[in-house]
Amino acid sequence: MTKEIQETPAKVEQKKRVPFGVPRAKLTVANQIQGFHLHVVNDEGGRISQAMEGGYEFVLPAEVGSDSKESHVKWLVGKQEDGSALFGYLMKIREDWYEEDQKAVNATQDQFDIAIKKGTLEQSPGDHRYVPDGGISIK
Repeated sequence: MTKEIQETPAKVEQKKRVPFGVPRAKLTVANQIQGFHLHVVNDEGGRISQAMEGGYEFVLPAEVGSDSKESHVKWLVGKQEDGSALFGYLMKIREDWYEEDQKAVNATQDQFDIAIKKGTLEQSPGDHRYVPDGGISIK
């Protein structure tokens, strides 16, 4: 009696399947870029130029694993006031620069919060405001 040896097919690594119709983020990329923060910037009101002045650069499709023939990674995100297409472009900035920028943003927000707690936000001379002892509590 001879035994037949059945070979099992080699496992093929499957791409992760995302069921159709489930909620998911629309403006995402599969691969992050080590050492960089990624951000989608809409091409309106000079935002692209402002981002570039702040150190942002366009992300190339190959950098995030895309085989797109486009020169930049972009998404249709809406429409301009004139009805033409509004695109959002994926841009990157060095992580250390991003962290530095966030500290500056947070410092501004902290000053705003302090003014709220003291009851002095947008106060003008002669304003008579009630501020409880110990300031205003935000929960």
